[in-house]
Amino acid sequence: MTPKNSGTTAAKRRPTDANIIPHQYKKGQSGNPKGRPKIQGMQELREAALAFLNEPAGKGSTRLYRLFLDMARTRGERKVLLEYAVGKVPTPISAAGDFSGVKAYIGISPDDWDEMTGGNGQESAAEADDEQ
Repeated sequence: MTPKNSGTTAAKRRPTDANIIPHQYKKGQSGNPKGRPKIQGMQELREAALAFLNEPAGKGSTRLYRLFLDMARTRGERKVLLEYAVGKVPTPISAAGDFSGVKAYIGISPDDWDEMTGGNGQESAAEADDEQ
């Protein structure tokens, strides 16, 4: 028995402009030109959810705050949940001590370098005089 495709080659099966099906995607064309369909009433749902969460829940707090406390019982869990929701707070660092042996590398764009050096890639004459 011989296979059904025994006489065909890969070159015969490749699509060309002449045999491309009209509804197939074209090169450079989006596969979903209209985008994801909008959910009807989503804005109203958001507004209703926010109104519900901002309602008082006793003891001077809102339902949102109570939900937050229920989700994160410990201080560490609350910190992680807040960092996930709104981003991590920058941690201040201190730079005190002897840095005489430390080399610092500063990233400078080519445009800034040209501006600082007068456009010739060398130190300006004024800077060279300052160093002497």
